[in-house]
Amino acid sequence: MSGATFAALAKPALAFLSLFFLLLAFKKENMTMALSGWLLLVSYWLIEFFALLKVGESFDAAVAFLVLLFSALLAWHAATCEDSSANSDDAERRRFLVLMAKVSFICGMCYFPFSEIEPLGTLLIYVNAALAATTINFLHGIGLLSLSVRVEFPAFIHAAGMALPPIEIILACTAIQSIVIFTGIIFGVEAPLNKKIKAFLVSVPVIFVLNVFRNVFVTAAYFGTWFGSDPLESFYIAHHILARIFVLATLIIIAYAVFVILPETLDLVEKLLTLPLGGRRRGGVR
Repeated sequence: MSGATFAALAKPALAFLSLFFLLLAFKKENMTMALSGWLLLVSYWLIEFFALLKVGESFDAAVAFLVLLFSALLAWHAATCEDSSANSDDAERRRFLVLMAKVSFICGMCYFPFSEIEPLGTLLIYVNAALAATTINFLHGIGLLSLSVRVEFPAFIHAAGMALPPIEIILACTAIQSIVIFTGIIFGVEAPLNKKIKAFLVSVPVIFVLNVFRNVFVTAAYFGTWFGSDPLESFYIAHHILARIFVLATLIIIAYAVFVILPETLDLVEKLLTLPLGGRRRGGVR
């Protein structure tokens, strides 16, 4: 069995088994289950990290590595936290880890079906490709773009009357990573449901729509050679530089809106940022 075949078989097993342990972790408030779940996630994201490096997706590989590090930090905290303790700091840390098991479970439930079940991932990719193509053709119809396109199922956008290779939409082009992170944090924290729904509405649908326009921009820039005479150079500038700056800026604005509506999420993020310091701030675990 080749390494690629083993990875393809191991990834779904690691993904869904981790969800099973994380579910038990927050339902039973059990640190052993949490440790098992996060160690499985470390293994999953390690495989994903090397797979992304192999195909040259350095940015997505960096994101995968960051998730791997956070999973490893959470696993370490779970391993060093007693399931029951009279110490108030340990009790508070345990409550935080139970909350993070819930957040991790929700994120995984939103992400793994699309990343590991091929028909679902293909459907999500096609929906995004079709929406981008429809938007481009609408803008062409009203005279804002000179470009018209067609979609080749499930992932390719071809320009009408051009011999250039098509744009390919992959799973990372659907903004699923940002969507699942916001969904997991919003629905993982303890807060009134109406506030969670408001925070969800100002984040996830907005991210989805903005991502469609991001794909429109990159596609139009590539086929229209907006940034030089070389289509690949235009694609690089549009996709790797301008679109990423746009994504970062919009995510900061969206995160601020979520923090205002749902302050509990800001507290969670602050605690996450203290993980490398042992989860301590202001003289103790909060």
